[in-house]
Amino acid sequence: WFLSVFLLIGFALACYAGVVQMRNATQKQEIQDAMQGGGWAPNIEAELGECKSEVDGLNERLQTQTNIHQESIGQIKSLQQAVDRTEHECQQKLEKVQKSPPKNKMEQKLSRVTEELKKQSREALATLYGENTKIIVDMQLSLGKISIQMAPSSLMPYTTKWFTDLVRRGYWDGCGFIRAAGHVLQANCNPKKSEKPEYPSIAFQEYSERYTHKIHTVGIAGFPGGPDWYINIVDNVRNHGPGGQDPVEANPCFGEVISGFDVVDLIKKQPHEPSGFNGIYSPVIIQKATIRTVPA
Repeated sequence: WFLSVFLLIGFALACYAGVVQMRNATQKQEIQDAMQGGGWAPNIEAELGECKSEVDGLNERLQTQTNIHQESIGQIKSLQQAVDRTEHECQQKLEKVQKSPPKNKMEQKLSRVTEELKKQSREALATLYGENTKIIVDMQLSLGKISIQMAPSSLMPYTTKWFTDLVRRGYWDGCGFIRAAGHVLQANCNPKKSEKPEYPSIAFQEYSERYTHKIHTVGIAGFPGGPDWYINIVDNVRNHGPGGQDPVEANPCFGEVISGFDVVDLIKKQPHEPSGFNGIYSPVIIQKATIRTVPA
């Protein structure tokens, strides 16, 4: 009995060893088949293909960004060259201006004449109206009264004397505002019913950077200016200053409205041409202009 049991156990162990050996051989064969392209090898090839496609896509994006970067560098270089070229041209122009000869004799003489006119005008204003005073021109219009304070004689002596001399002569009486444009209200003597007076223009375009064409200031129209004058109803510092309507010169700015703003608004609202000159159909008449002074 004991021997039979022993032989049975030996037979079982031999069978188990055979099964293990057969399984190991099968697994070994599967591994070899996989390495030779069989079994699960197609899955690996698919994954490798996806990796390769991803790498190719990244390389393509890298090349695109590189091209954009190189193009940007080219544009920057072109822009820098344009800046350098422009700076060089500007420097040459500046050097040319700095090396230009002084004013010719005619310009020098004209400058001396204008300075003499300013000096004489300043002295005349002091004699007529006193020193340390403000000169005010009151104008009674057909729509009401406005008052204009003249610019200081230290800044605009010639134009101030020119305008006040015409007031003293009664020149402006019967004249009127004939234009209501978007930027100015312009006056001249076209409405005058009596014999038209001579049209006295100013001798030169006097201007001061310290007294500019701000809203409600008054200026002389034209080149050469006068006798037309206007009230600025917007800020015209740029348009009527040096280089605005003339390459070099400016409209003289010689006074400022200090009262009668309601009358100014009424003039703006008068029926006028809708375009072009914007002429007022029925001019606002200057019935009387007078001069008074107040302490400065």
